[in-house]
Amino acid sequence: MAVVLGYCLVMEPHLRVQLCGRVTLTGPSRSVDQRECAGGLGRQVIAMLTLSRAPVGRQRLIDAIWEGRPPRSVDSTVNATVSRLRAAIRSAGCDADFVLRSESNLLEFAPGVVESDVQLALGRIDRSERLLVAGDLVRARIDATVAHSAIARTLLPGIEREWLDHRREQLEALRTRAVNVLAVSTLKAGDTRYSLALATEHHREHRFDDRAVVLLVAALIASNELSGGRSVVDRWARDVEEEFGHPPLPETLRALRHAVQTGSHDAVSKLVETLVRAA
Repeated sequence: MAVVLGYCLVMEPHLRVQLCGRVTLTGPSRSVDQRECAGGLGRQVIAMLTLSRAPVGRQRLIDAIWEGRPPRSVDSTVNATVSRLRAAIRSAGCDADFVLRSESNLLEFAPGVVESDVQLALGRIDRSERLLVAGDLVRARIDATVAHSAIARTLLPGIEREWLDHRREQLEALRTRAVNVLAVSTLKAGDTRYSLALATEHHREHRFDDRAVVLLVAALIASNELSGGRSVVDRWARDVEEEFGHPPLPETLRALRHAVQTGSHDAVSKLVETLVRAA
């Protein structure tokens, strides 16, 4: 967006950040690959600033990155990393000093200037769930597909830190929500084959999760695979009890067993509606 101030044409800076998979900074001029982003330290700084809703204190950043074991020259290391990141941002075509702010021992990306794949996914999955509840299956599926594609890869692969574990768990929860919308919308639209493929893969990765087993059983029943549905329910109940020392919630288990015993359209609809309401 261009804003005219007197006789000056000022270009509003805009930077898109890809955090999942290879880190990439995309600005008005070009995309900058992670090789130009100050190594693993730079990628962590980018991720922390992008995912934070407030300025990040230098000490907090240092504690997260070095986990209590910073080098003696940590301040100069952070300064050098920030300097290299500014060079990368400048290379992408943005005003680096404006985009990446550093003052009073705080670091931040200027509000409203940076957009990331994670932010895109969150916005799209929120909207897809509302559309699913409203019955707009086509647009719900489109938004869920965009969300899932945006965060399909690992956040900062190859870097292991406690702060990243928490963020990766949050992204996995987002992926789960996207798969739920995709599978439910396709199932309600009659695309049982695709829904079953999604539900099977999702259950394989989250075999203890209630929603994952409900989704798979609904897809199996819709595909007229009642014996497969019964096997899934029995195995799930057994696995949950062995893993956690107690059986699944009685109402969930009863609903699943009733559904696979009757195999009716109404039973599938009830299972699917529980997933829609959960969204």
